[in-house]
Amino acid sequence: AARHPRGPAGGSAAVLVSPRVSASARSLGARTYLLSGQVWPARAGVLVGVLARTPAGREVAVAADTTDARGRWSVTRTFGSGRLTSLQARTRGDLVNAAGHSAVLRFALG
Repeated sequence: AARHPRGPAGGSAAVLVSPRVSASARSLGARTYLLSGQVWPARAGVLVGVLARTPAGREVAVAADTTDARGRWSVTRTFGSGRLTSLQARTRGDLVNAAGHSAVLRFALG
């Protein structure tokens, strides 16, 4: 979805695009997971933060990576003994794209 914020004098307007963000978590064993996904439109250097929600409802940053030229990101993370209920990947807005987020991944540490 595109938004048209007020543009500079002269009648032109910037078009901010809300990116599509995907995320997945694959167990590599013993509380270690490969967190990965993609951001569209693809652009190198987009910062992707992965946040976890605790059972108490608190959001905690657990990982971050930047996208490659195809919009892909991935990070391996070993979790401690605390419980997490969900993970979500998020991007911040900038001059080119609005902020975006992935679907929430339900998550249980084994």
